[in-house]
Amino acid sequence: MSYSQLAGDQMVPWVAKESGIFAQNGLNVDNKLVASTTGISALIGGDVDLATIGGSEAMGAAAGGAGVAIVANLAPVYTFKLMVGPDIKTKDDLVGKKLGFTRPGSTTDTGTRDLLKKIGLQPDKDVSMVPLGADKASTVAALLNGTVQGILQQPPDNLETEDKGYHGLYDLASMGLPAAAAVVVAQRSWIAAHHDVMQKFMDSLVQATIREKKDPAIGEAVIRKYYKTDDERTVKYMYEYHSAIHPVLPYPKLEQFADIIPAIKAQNKNAENFDFAHVLDPSFVQSAADRGLDKS
Repeated sequence: MSYSQLAGDQMVPWVAKESGIFAQNGLNVDNKLVASTTGISALIGGDVDLATIGGSEAMGAAAGGAGVAIVANLAPVYTFKLMVGPDIKTKDDLVGKKLGFTRPGSTTDTGTRDLLKKIGLQPDKDVSMVPLGADKASTVAALLNGTVQGILQQPPDNLETEDKGYHGLYDLASMGLPAAAAVVVAQRSWIAAHHDVMQKFMDSLVQATIREKKDPAIGEAVIRKYYKTDDERTVKYMYEYHSAIHPVLPYPKLEQFADIIPAIKAQNKNAENFDFAHVLDPSFVQSAADRGLDKS
C-alpha cells in the first residue's frame, strides 16, 4: 500500500503495521510513501494495491473514468490550522489579505475556501487565493517572506511556524468542517479478486484505531519512526491532535466530499452528471461494525 504524505492523517495504517495488527490478520503489508501527485497513477498502474490519499485525487480519478472505489476515510474533518501573523487577530483582519494554498482542488484549497465560507467571508472576493505549488515548503516560505498572509498547516508542522511568531487563527478540525483528507482507495477489479484481503485490511484499520487511541506509547512510537524525530513536543502534540480525530469506524460519506465535487466538475465538464456516490463502498467498514470490531 502507499500513503501520500508524511502526516498524522496516515497514522492508522502505520500503527497497524508497527503493532503487528496486519500480521495478526494474516497480511504482509509494505507501506510505501508515494507523493499525492503520483499516488493515484501508481494505484491505477498496479504498482500498489491500496492507497491512502487525498479525496480530491481519488474522486477526481473516478470521475475521469478510473475504476476505483473509496472504501474508508481516515480523516473525515480537515486537520489544519490557519496560520497567520500576529497582526491578524480576527476574521475581519483577513479581509484584503492573501491566503496561500498548494494547488487548485487540493485539500489546502478546498479547506481554505470552506473555512472562509464558514466564517462569513467570500473566497476570491474578500480574500485573495494564491496557488503556490505542491510543495509544503513553498507555502511556508511564502508566508514567511510575506507573499501571502496566511496558510493552512497540519499539526505538528505548525509548531515551527509558531516558533517564528505566527499563530493559529482557526483550527478546522475543532470546527468540524467535513473533509476527505485521507481516503483508502483501491481498484474495483482488485477488490473483486481480493475481497477477503480487503476485509482483513479494513478490520486491521479498525483495530489499529482502537489501539492508537488507547495506547499513546504505540502512537508516539510510530511518529518517532516515520517522522524520524525524537522531539517530544512534536511527537506528543501530533499524537494528541490526530488520534482524537480518527474515527474507529471510518465510513466514507458523500457529505465529506461536498467541497471536492464542485472543484472536480469545474475542472472536468464530463463529470457534471457523474454519480459520485457510486464511488463510495462502505461495505467493508459496515462488516467490521456488524461483527462488533469497534467494541473490542
